[in-house]
Amino acid sequence: MDYKKGIPVGHTWQSYLLKSSLDGPFSNQVENYLLQFENSWKELFPTPQYELCQLDGGSRLRPTIAFLGYLISPDSSKTNISSQIVELGISIEMIHKASLLIDDIIDRDEFRNGVKTFHIVNGEDKALAMATYLIGSAFNKMAISIDALKPRNNLTRYMELSGAILKDMSEGLMMELGMFEIQKSRLDVAKEIINKETASIIKNALTLGYLIRNPENPAIVNSLKVIGESCGYIFQIMNDIEPFGDADKRALNKGNSVIEFYNDRKNVIVSYIFQMLNEKQRQKLLEIQDKEKGTKLLKQYFYQLEVWPNFKLEFQEVVTQIDQSIEVIGNEGISESWCKNCKSFVRALIKIAEGRLHLQV
Repeated sequence: MDYKKGIPVGHTWQSYLLKSSLDGPFSNQVENYLLQFENSWKELFPTPQYELCQLDGGSRLRPTIAFLGYLISPDSSKTNISSQIVELGISIEMIHKASLLIDDIIDRDEFRNGVKTFHIVNGEDKALAMATYLIGSAFNKMAISIDALKPRNNLTRYMELSGAILKDMSEGLMMELGMFEIQKSRLDVAKEIINKETASIIKNALTLGYLIRNPENPAIVNSLKVIGESCGYIFQIMNDIEPFGDADKRALNKGNSVIEFYNDRKNVIVSYIFQMLNEKQRQKLLEIQDKEKGTKLLKQYFYQLEVWPNFKLEFQEVVTQIDQSIEVIGNEGISESWCKNCKSFVRALIKIAEGRLHLQV
């Protein structure tokens, strides 16, 4: 099947996601939120000290997810966009951007989405300084949004979840940097890192958005955790599969076509492949010194073992879990419109991610 057909010509990532997955009223709310978000984001760097590559754009997926949490109510159509949810979205995006700056230094990536990375343009010292600034500013803005919380009893949970985002991402990164060769081939370790590095910010963004204007409901919060972790898992799988596709596209976007495994980083697809190989095949992969040669062999196994079709089947189970969690939220009196749009939103995200893969399987 050909997955080269991604976003239709004439659509941005955002416009395709909104137009293809959300109904008119819901889409208008998200678009208005993103407009306010962008206006506030532009005010963050009035006199930038460095060239703002990587910082002046992006998918804004994580702020959008925080806003979806904010829209959880008995009648989502009557939700006003408060300054607090805009500030929260900016805080989430700042933490995400900081993590990208750090990841690119560690991964030695020269490009991200075809644009030179921050540390290549400005130097590693300035990239680290900017990452620290972004994290500090993020928590400063979160403090502002905390101060205006309507359900004051959410204060402790709000602070706890805000800190959990940074704590989990840091722990995941330290786990990844400390992985030994044999650990890199363990699927359980790779999944644990995914849950910390990728899923944490998504599930906590959803929950923080919800807590800005709602008293905590354990059934809803637990369901948001499942939705966030499931989405995080799917997104990371898509990211880790991408190097197995179009090598030229990978080289253009990242500056090289080497699979992360050979840069001492985890790749859950590689971990899955290792579980399918015999001991002799695994040892051969571990002993390869030529990264390009190792990447070529891993791609060979990827297609021989039909890895993508197997993960597609797993995705179906994950989407079912997400749907069940959304239904639990609906049973708590949340509007049918929110539940329907949330289900469509998740499916559209998966379709967009599939379009990035450039696989022929």
